[in-house]
Amino acid sequence: MQPRVQPFDVEELEDSEVQSNGNNREGTVISDNLPFVGRNGLLADVWDDTPLDYFSLMVYSGMITSLVEETNRFAEQTLGGKEPSPHSKFRQWIEVTVGEMRAFLGLIVAMGLIVIGNRENIVGCMICTGYHSSLSWQTETY
Repeated sequence: MQPRVQPFDVEELEDSEVQSNGNNREGTVISDNLPFVGRNGLLADVWDDTPLDYFSLMVYSGMITSLVEETNRFAEQTLGGKEPSPHSKFRQWIEVTVGEMRAFLGLIVAMGLIVIGNRENIVGCMICTGYHSSLSWQTETY
């Protein structure tokens, strides 16, 4: 196999070559025709080859746990021990769980994939895809 980087003497180059290729100043030229020697395709093992498995590859559990902790912390700081007003949604606040956060992130991804004509159709889409059963908040508000 040929080496990918060809050494040379910078002094042998003409000024136009040195100015046209910034790599020449370092004393090496990187070839434009490098062969790919890595393994192509997905480099992680996927158990059942389901969309959830691929989602789990991109969004790891530590990230979701952090989102849950920060969401709950924000709600706690916003309430700050104060009594919410009588019609405030914070009266109904319950802490977010990891399962709910996963469902919420999945819903965001699905909303990017499924074309919905208007906002009122979101609830119907959630019901037909099963997302509504994963979320604790009421879908009637949307």
